Amino acid sequence: MPIADTIFCQVPDVPHAVLLVGLLIDQDIDDRDISVLFCEKSGLSGIDPGVVALLANTSPGPLTHIDCFAAIGPLLVTGPLQEPLRAGALVETISGITGALARVGIPMAIAHSYGTGLRNGQALLSVHGKAGLRRRIVERAIARCGGAYGTLTQTSPA
Repeated sequence: MPIADTIFCQVPDVPHAVLLVGLLIDQDIDDRDISVLFCEKSGLSGIDPGVVALLANTSPGPLTHIDCFAAIGPLLVTGPLQEPLRAGALVETISGITGALARVGIPMAIAHSYGTGLRNGQALLSVHGKAGLRRRIVERAIARCGGAYGTLTQTSPA
């Protein structure tokens, strides 16, 4: 199930994702419109519990585990990306995370790059809704965090 009107951005790790989430919230992006996706094995170990709480608070519900991707281990996801990725994971156990990301609307080549990043400890952040208006805000927040974190992808409006 493709997700329309969404910006996706790869970040080096979970602490950078949390920093970027904070900057986006400071720019009046509703925290319920932000998702963060990362591998459990690279995610929470050694991270300050307050950071984990902040990350969990960017979600309309708790961090969700997705265990269908044997090649990279369980994933944790917050926010509106939870349901579509969980549904995609059930279908995409063969093609893995790349297939699941492609199912939510990310072009296959970029989904492959994002999947490789997740395997290597990076995180994926998304901002849902009003992508055309919010892209500039996301770009400024990325610049404040030290520069580009890979391909910024935007899905089309519905």
